[in-house]
Amino acid sequence: MILCIGYFIFDIFWCIYFFENENLFMIFHHAVTILGIFGSLYTERSGTEVNASIFGSEMSNPMLQIRWFMRETGKKYSAVYELNDFIFMFTFLMCRMVFGSYFMYCELVHPEPLNFFKVGSVCLWLVSLVFAVQIVNFAVFKYTKMYRRWRSKQSIFGSPEGQVVGEQKNADKVVVKSVNGLHTDILNGGNGIGPQHDVRKRFMQNGN
Repeated sequence: MILCIGYFIFDIFWCIYFFENENLFMIFHHAVTILGIFGSLYTERSGTEVNASIFGSEMSNPMLQIRWFMRETGKKYSAVYELNDFIFMFTFLMCRMVFGSYFMYCELVHPEPLNFFKVGSVCLWLVSLVFAVQIVNFAVFKYTKMYRRWRSKQSIFGSPEGQVVGEQKNADKVVVKSVNGLHTDILNGGNGIGPQHDVRKRFMQNGN
């Protein structure tokens, strides 16, 4: 918990120093977490619950950091980026909203924890709920957009005009491939077929 509180103290000052309106909710999240860790260290109680909350809440953090680095290095449109995005959202929702909700219920109904920690668990769950709503909205927007793009491609190439375009593209590829193959064969002195090869063959014969 000492390491965790050091991280949250550093990060909350970072959010304050580079303050934006989007950071306000993150500052609240960090403040609640710091108070919870301090409370556990001071009272020497509920250490298991606090550690479990931190571990479960931060399970999705590695994927979030990988996502940032991939965006910054220009790998946003790769398959690995999309897979990491899905794992991040799935892990976040499962850990915070499914397991986290059950964990909060157990904390509230158990007679042993202090009310301070029960209130803290509710605050953290509400913070997670806000983040979860934002992630769900993002996922709906993202995958709806991807589905519409896929449907648009299917409708284009599924229509008669699209089939003609597709056939024309395939024909162009065959022509380009044939020309490239002939050009490579000629340069390598192979048995190419065509007038260029015949001219080159006659020229070599006359030269000999």
